[in-house]
Amino acid sequence: MTSVPTFAIRPTFLGVERTSSDAAICVAGIPFDLGTSNRPGARFGPAAIRQASRMLVDGDHPASWAEMERPDLADIGDFRIAHGDIQGTLARIEAQAAPLQHLVALGGDHTVTLPLLRALARRTGPLGLVHFDGHVDTWPESFGLVWGHGSPFYHAIEERLVDPQRMIQIGIRSPLHRDIFDWTLGKGVTIVSAEDVHESGPQAVAERIRAVLGNRNARGWRARDLAGASDLASPRRAALRRDGCRRGLAALRRCRDHGTRGGDDRLGLHRFAGAALKI
Repeated sequence: MTSVPTFAIRPTFLGVERTSSDAAICVAGIPFDLGTSNRPGARFGPAAIRQASRMLVDGDHPASWAEMERPDLADIGDFRIAHGDIQGTLARIEAQAAPLQHLVALGGDHTVTLPLLRALARRTGPLGLVHFDGHVDTWPESFGLVWGHGSPFYHAIEERLVDPQRMIQIGIRSPLHRDIFDWTLGKGVTIVSAEDVHESGPQAVAERIRAVLGNRNARGWRARDLAGASDLASPRRAALRRDGCRRGLAALRRCRDHGTRGGDDRLGLHRFAGAALKI
């Protein structure tokens, strides 16, 4: 627990003081939303997430007793973007992400996923991918926009940044053209609908993630972080961890898209910190 009052904690992720990019885990904001259609606001996501995260260090985590001071973690600020230039921004994001050992990116619309995958796949080869969303984002273009939030995974598959046989999309529920759905499945992507998630539960979804990904390189939340690891002390802690990840992911999405909405989102982020960082 920090001795600094919550309102006085540094406006970084978790209030961390380190800013050097040689940390084992680097947090960076991507304040970009020019790739969206009708839903601007993700550019404010990094600031909103950082603001909400300051509430996570005013006490000990009630389930895991995680110590936020322990990880080799740095907040390196926001990536530079090329204002008004989507392809120029994608190139800048890739260049800034490439040298980082392990990156946690905050904010940005879904377009930014493409350059992050490019940066990582150049080092590791085609990746497995865990994608939580309402949309598949595999349109060749979206409302006339080729490089936008509806197309990052279309390009990722076409550029062989990901192995579609090891790609799973979870929570899909939005209207979808049948040809896009068929193309995505035809490439080998596993799609788990929102109905399937609700009916089967998080443990079954986690098992499906494990089955699709295998043990090779992957991008996204790790299956053990979402479903609870075998080394947890008790079934109750496993349940707390699953619940923490589920609520935390929802809170992160709300903070990213709209800014924090108060106590519920801060609690969700609090649970996420102990559940997903695996300290």
